[in-house]
Amino acid sequence: MVDGIWNWEDTPDAKHHGWAASILPYLEEAGLLTLVDPQKSAFAAANRPAAGTVIPLYRCPSFPGTPFAQDPLYLALGSPFAVRNYVALGATTAGRLYWEPAFRTPETQDASIFPQSRTRFRDITDGLSRTIVVSETREQKAAAWIDGSTASITSRRIDPNNAPTYSGPENALNYVPYYRYGGGQSIDMDFGPSSPHGGVVGQLRADGSVAFLEESTTAAVYDALVTRAGAD
Repeated sequence: MVDGIWNWEDTPDAKHHGWAASILPYLEEAGLLTLVDPQKSAFAAANRPAAGTVIPLYRCPSFPGTPFAQDPLYLALGSPFAVRNYVALGATTAGRLYWEPAFRTPETQDASIFPQSRTRFRDITDGLSRTIVVSETREQKAAAWIDGSTASITSRRIDPNNAPTYSGPENALNYVPYYRYGGGQSIDMDFGPSSPHGGVVGQLRADGSVAFLEESTTAAVYDALVTRAGAD
């Protein structure tokens, strides 16, 4: 996604590789990573054998969906794209993550894993045990593991009509729909951070610990947990 528009063309600024590919060697999937050409678009034909490979560790046993992404923009490419059930937290609002150029800097993208992130542990000054970096997601349409453009989301649900934050007042935990752009130019997302676990959503903290967070958590508290340097 570039400025809200989904773009799979193989251009220098549209490679779309993300964190889920980068960590494959640490998941005993180094062989799969050899099938990924980072110099080509994540959606290019050369990368589709890898893209269609289901990675067991990226699957939640409770996920009720299919193994492959179902958005028409993926399906139009003619080969399957395997789903991941985990998504990074890149910012508190969509304005910081996607739309507003002035926001899209390491200083203003206020979470930990975002496009072109270079975040280190030392940058997470709120404390590793108090900072969420990855959430569960039950998104079916827009959660292909090889797709870096949808691999990082926000703690607030997205509202494209609410500039400059482009976000609603609600937290994104199990919020439906998380994101609607429309017009067939973007992969719409039913779910952001979400799960089928009955009102709670699994969260991975920067120290490696995991906890379930209630979907009723206030938006301000979830924002504070997601930011890396919010003094909260």
